[in-house]
Order: sequence, then structure tokens, then C-alpha cells
Amino acid sequence: MLKVKDIELPFFYGFYNSPLENDDEIFYEIGDERVFGFNAKAYRNEIVNCFTEVSKNYLPDWIEEIEAPELDSPKEYNFRTDRIYVTATLTDDWKQKMADFFRTNDKWLSERIKRDWTSRNGFHSFIYNNINLFCTELLDAEPRYLSIVLQYAIELNTGKDYYSMQWQLTDNTLEEFWKCNTLRDYVYKIEKNNTENNEADNVSKTANEPNTTEN
Repeated sequence: MLKVKDIELPFFYGFYNSPLENDDEIFYEIGDERVFGFNAKAYRNEIVNCFTEVSKNYLPDWIEEIEAPELDSPKEYNFRTDRIYVTATLTDDWKQKMADFFRTNDKWLSERIKRDWTSRNGFHSFIYNNINLFCTELLDAEPRYLSIVLQYAIELNTGKDYYSMQWQLTDNTLEEFWKCNTLRDYVYKIEKNNTENNEADNVSKTANEPNTTEN
């Protein structure tokens, strides 16, 4: 089996101005200030793990497993939002399954690839918009092309468009998050994390204080 890194999971809404930014239930119960510091690390990591877990329910048959999710966040959200990258394990016969997928959906894929990846005003494409050239890169297991076909496969398999899948996976992610974290347990984890951070800060400050003890 072939493992391919840097496969982008499709349909991730990101955190900026999204339903995933901070769950309303947390804010109503404990407020912005107490959750903010924890949110940047633990909450986002848990959401990333939950999104990865629910995405497994939609994987096409040429992907055996996805693992090791990593969040990639932009410095500024002017041009793009957060992305999740995983390592995907492809089945031994993934090329044959991919060929069958393209043969079955040739017209749809040809039109979609041309539409999505043709350069235009304000968009310069670095992906081939010709299906034959596209498949050449794809069969070399190029991560960007595999990521695109993963999105297309899920849309075709579910019969849902991009935005419908985005909302569905967002809802599924929050359901998965709260299934693993009751509010009481999550608040406890926040308080425990804050306490540990404060203790670590105090130790660091003490260690950096000058020694004024006279010999």
C-alpha cells in the first residue's frame, strides 16, 4: 500500500467566522475570556481530529485510511481559510479503481476539471484543466491532484454539491466533538489546562528571577 502525505481534506469550513470557530454552547456557559487561550490549541486540535474522523465515513474505495491530521492556518484570512492535511494510505489497486472512476464519470469529470482549473481574471491555475494531463499527474500520486479527486469522488458518491457537503461535515464534526466531550468534562479540561499553564509560567518566572541571596 502507498502512503501519500499532504492530502487536503475537502469541505473543511475553517475556523474564521465559521460555525467551528467557537461552539456557542461553550460561550454561553463559560464565556469568551476563560475559553480563549485554550481554544487556540486544544479546541482546534480536537475539532481537526473530529473532522478527520467523520470524513472517514465518505472516503472512496481507493483510500484505505487517513491519519496524522495537521492544521494549516494562514497568517491572515484575506485570501484563504484553514486547511487540514492528512497522510492517506491508498489501496494496492488504487490506480485501477481510479481508472474505473474516471471511465464511469468521464463527462462530468472532464467538464468539472475544465471549469475549476481554467485560468481567468483573478485566478491563475497551477492545475491542468485537460483531463488527460490531469490524469498523468494523478497517477503519479501527486498530492494536489489526489486531493481534488477526493473532493470530486465524495460529491459524486453522495450526490451533494460542495457547500451542502461542507455544512453536513461541519454539523457532523460538532456532533462528534460533543459526543466525546460533555460540557462539564470540557470545562474541566479548560480549567485544568489553564491551571497547568499558569503553574508553568510561575515556574518559568521564578527560574528567571535573579538570585539575591548573599553568600
